[in-house]
Amino acid sequence: MIAIEHHIPGQADDLRQFSDEDCIAFLKAGNSSAFPELMRRYQNRIYTYVLRMISCPDDAMDICQTTFISAYRNLEKWQPNALFRTWLFRIASNSAIDYLRRNKLYTQVPIESLNHTLIDAMDPERQYMSSARCTTMIKLIQQIPPVFRQALLLRELEGMSYADIAQALDISEGTVKSRIARARYGLVSGLDQIDDVESNQ
Repeated sequence: MIAIEHHIPGQADDLRQFSDEDCIAFLKAGNSSAFPELMRRYQNRIYTYVLRMISCPDDAMDICQTTFISAYRNLEKWQPNALFRTWLFRIASNSAIDYLRRNKLYTQVPIESLNHTLIDAMDPERQYMSSARCTTMIKLIQQIPPVFRQALLLRELEGMSYADIAQALDISEGTVKSRIARARYGLVSGLDQIDDVESNQ
């Protein structure tokens, strides 16, 4: 991080060259343009993540906006030892789960009820799915229990490390790996079932 006392950019400065942590330091020092820069970096990513969680564009936008409002109001609670991105996704994740619970769309599925076969990685061939197959994949993602969906999306959509996901969801790394593996298994199983149906038609 740069020495904040020696460089506080003005409104005209390009904040894109600075880290998230620098932007927060500038914000705390009175540079009001620093937060819009943070929103520019993460708004689309937060929105996409929340949309995959709740499947409602309007409500996903509302949650996205309230996530940034909450982050702004609670900026003092952010700890520099955690990535700002991780903290932001934690706020969004909690809001998405609250939304699902309020609307009775949240289903807690015991781990024991799922198939215990674990998959370490997605089949590489699935990287070349057709548009229709992508649509199917999105539908299958919505059928995954929310707690598993969270971990999978943060890993596959955001490319977060297991450690960062553990911080964002306030769970252990072992639990993160288990949830992601089971989510992947659910996706692959769903696609395989569709393939079997199509091959028998």
